[in-house]
Amino acid sequence: MASDRGLDRVAGRRRASRDGRRAMTLLEIVLTLSLLVILAAVTWPALGRPMARQRLRQSADQVRAEWVRARVDAMSTNRTYVFRFTPDSDTYTVQAYASEDEAAWDLSLTSDETESPLEANSRQRRLADKIRFVAGETGTAAAAGGLRNDDALTSSGFDQRIFFYSDGTCSDAQLQLANEYGRTIILSLRGLTGVVTVSEPVSSETAAP
Repeated sequence: MASDRGLDRVAGRRRASRDGRRAMTLLEIVLTLSLLVILAAVTWPALGRPMARQRLRQSADQVRAEWVRARVDAMSTNRTYVFRFTPDSDTYTVQAYASEDEAAWDLSLTSDETESPLEANSRQRRLADKIRFVAGETGTAAAAGGLRNDDALTSSGFDQRIFFYSDGTCSDAQLQLANEYGRTIILSLRGLTGVVTVSEPVSSETAAP
C-alpha cells in the first residue's frame, strides 16, 4: 500500500511537471508570435519598396512579352494586331483586326465616330498589383502599307493603341508604368524592327517625359 501511494505521488509529480512544461511552452509560443508581429510591423515598410520595385519590373517584362507575342502573331497569321491600354489603369487588351482594311478605316475615325469592330477572341490582362500605366506615346510606324497616322493612334482619348503589322513592323511607341511609391519604368518599341528596350526603375521626378 505504501509503495502504491509512493508510485501515485511520483506519477502525480510527473503529470504536474508535464503540465507545467506544457503551460510554459504555450506561453513561449504566444510571446514568440507577439514578437514576430511587432517585428513584421517594423520591417514591412522597409520591405515594401523593394517588393514594389520587383512588381514594377515584372509588369514591364509582362508588357514586353505581350508585344513580342503580338508581333509574332501578326506575322504568322498575316493580320494586324493591336495592343490597347488606358493611362491610369492596370488593364490592357491584345486583339486582332478582322482585316487590314478595317484597321485602316479605324485609324481614319474622329473621336465622335464609331470604332471599327474587332475580333471577339481578344486577350485581356492586368499588370501586377498596384502597378498602372501612367503615360504613353505612339508615333508613325515604319513599314509601307498605308496604316500610318501620327495622331490616329491616340485620337480615341479613352485608350491608346500600338499596332503590330503582318510585315513585322509596328508603331513606334513609348509608355511608362508606375508603382505606388512613384517609381516608374519606361518601355520603348522600335517600329522598324520591333525591338523593345526597358529602362531601369527611376523616380517619377527623374523619368523621361
